[in-house]
Amino acid sequence: MERRPSAESAPHHGYILTDMGRELLPVVMALTHWGDRWAAPGDPPVIFRHEHCGGELHQQTVCDDCGRYAAIEAVMAHPTAPSPALA
Repeated sequence: MERRPSAESAPHHGYILTDMGRELLPVVMALTHWGDRWAAPGDPPVIFRHEHCGGELHQQTVCDDCGRYAAIEAVMAHPTAPSPALA
C-alpha cells in the first residue's frame, strides 16, 4: 500500500493499493473462498462482486491455449528452465 495525503485539508492520510498489492487480489480471493469453506464453514461467506454489474466473482483456472476451464485434477506444475542471466 502507498500512503497519500487526504483530499481534505485535515492532517489525515489515505492508503491506496500499489500495482504489487492489486496483483494479490486473485490470491486473496482464493484464500478467502478456501477459508469460508474449511476454516469458517458455519459463518456467512465473503462475496466478491463485480463493481460494474454486481455479479459474484469466482477464481477459475483457464488454459491460455484452448480457453477451456481446467479442473484441479487436470492441473500439473512443471519447472521452467533457469534464465541464462540467472544461471
